[in-house]
Amino acid sequence: MMNSKTIIALGLIALGVFSSCNETVDVAQERRATNEKAFHAFADSTDFQRITQPGIAGNGFIYMKVTKKGDEQVGIDYTDAVTLFRDAYLTSDWIKSNLNAQHLRQTLDLNSIQQETVASLPTGLRIAVEHLHPGAEASVVVPWYFNVNNATEPTQSYTSLYYRIRIGSVIKPSSN
Repeated sequence: MMNSKTIIALGLIALGVFSSCNETVDVAQERRATNEKAFHAFADSTDFQRITQPGIAGNGFIYMKVTKKGDEQVGIDYTDAVTLFRDAYLTSDWIKSNLNAQHLRQTLDLNSIQQETVASLPTGLRIAVEHLHPGAEASVVVPWYFNVNNATEPTQSYTSLYYRIRIGSVIKPSSN
């Protein structure tokens, strides 16, 4: 039989373990709330439009402000490859101070970058690119649920991103 001191010690250890788990969940939930608030801060903006893509995540959407239209004769599809110049920031940092927001990725001012397939882009960024044209420039706000498994701009869970993007060339797949 266990004595009462052992039972009390095990109870205190279990309490410590369970309370630390709750603390971890609370931090993630706090990050989620902060990022959702930052994302929805663009809802009342007259400059940003709510953009959806049929068949992707039900009622999910991004916010996008097109600053330069590009060549509207050429559309961008899921199967295309693009040169996509982009600067990525945490949306919460961008809202606090766009001048002091730290870059997660910075290729907007580079002369050349590798092409990426549209299909390989994170979901939120892919939605934006498919609504643009070669030569277009835009600001895009992506909610955390469209930023999942983002290998190019790795972040913590529940992170909303703010992008400044420019579409370079578009390569259509060969029709062999």
